[in-house]
This record gives sequence, C-alpha cells and structure tokens, in this order.
Amino acid sequence: MLFLRGVYRWHAICFHCRYLIRRGKMEKVFSNIFCRAALALSIFLASAVTSTAANANYVYTYTGNVFTLFQNGTEFTNSRVTAIMTLDALPSLPSGLVDVTGLSGFSLTMTSGAHTLSNSSPNVTTRANISFLADGNIGPHWWLTLDDYLPPLYSLTLWSLSAPTTSSDFAAYYNGPDLQDGYIDYSPGEWRMEYRAVPVPHTAALLALALAGLGFGRRKRIG
Repeated sequence: MLFLRGVYRWHAICFHCRYLIRRGKMEKVFSNIFCRAALALSIFLASAVTSTAANANYVYTYTGNVFTLFQNGTEFTNSRVTAIMTLDALPSLPSGLVDVTGLSGFSLTMTSGAHTLSNSSPNVTTRANISFLADGNIGPHWWLTLDDYLPPLYSLTLWSLSAPTTSSDFAAYYNGPDLQDGYIDYSPGEWRMEYRAVPVPHTAALLALALAGLGFGRRKRIG
C-alpha cells in the first residue's frame, strides 16, 4: 500500500512539472527553490558559527612598581615588570593557587622594558600559578615565571604569596659569569582584567551571503 502511494505521488509531481515546463515557469520554480535553500543554509551556518565560535578572551594586565634594588650593574635601572596573560575562559575558581598553563587560550608575555619573554618563545620554561576571586579577577596570591635558558640567560618572575608582606617583582640577566638583576620587594603591582569577545571572521561573510540570497530571490519573484 505504501509503495502504491509513493508511485502515485511521484506521478503527480512529474505531471505538475510537465505542466510548469509547458507554461515556461519551471525555471522560476527551480530558481526560487535554490534561493530559498541557499538562504536557509546561509542563515543556519551563520547562526551556528556565531553561537559556537565567538570565543571570549579574558585579558589580564599586570603593572609592577619600579625596581628599587639592584645587583652588579645598571641593567634594570628605572625598570619594572609588566605582564599580559590571556585565557579563553575562567577556571572553575577553586580555592588556592591554580596552574593555568594548561588552560585553553593561555598565553603569557612579560617584559622589563629592555627584555621581553613569552611562553611561546623557544627554550622558555613557564610557571603560572594564580588565585582567582569570584568575579574572575586575580586574587592576592600569584607566582609567574618565564625563564630563557639559552645564553645570555634571562629570567622574569612575579610572585606574591602573602601580599604585601611576601612579594617580589624580579628580573635577572645572566651574560657569561656576570649576573645583573633588579627587583622590588613587599610592593606588589596591580592586576587589571578585561573581557574581550573575539569575533569570528566567517560570520559576516555568511550573513552577507544570506542577505544576498534574500535579495536575489526577491528580484526573481518581482521579475
């Protein structure tokens, strides 16, 4: 019975198509079907990309205070440690220090002005343990270190475990037997958090395609 119904419907469709062909309307039918299908597909893809791929970056910026202590030279005179760290999403915010190096979107760049290190640089080892507040801001405890072990050796460290009673911003430069460093103790810098939505490049193109399909379909209907 189902087979006979299918055959009947197929014959009805074929008969309708032959009628439209004779009347010269088949091209318009196919054009409208194509435009509507393209429009629906474009809107679906655009909404899917928009809803799933709009990553949120949490950008943390650290500004340290100017060094007050130095050793073996003037490499770090009038210097301070600044840092930029990004994460795609916040951790589950447990109590205590969190190792953020394995979190999605993690990146860390630190500079003393004259020297800059990044976790993505070759031969750099990274440590980043941070406490977070409930609102996502960085808490009172952190320990971040970037070390470059290729000569000349260079190291940047931020740590504050019981701020401000136990804290230090530290920069060290090793060139052969000489060691120069600069640091400031008991005077932690300031962290600032910024939320940035990352746009998806393909979204605008898909939306434009959807609008173009809509306009094309409307022009065909008017014609």
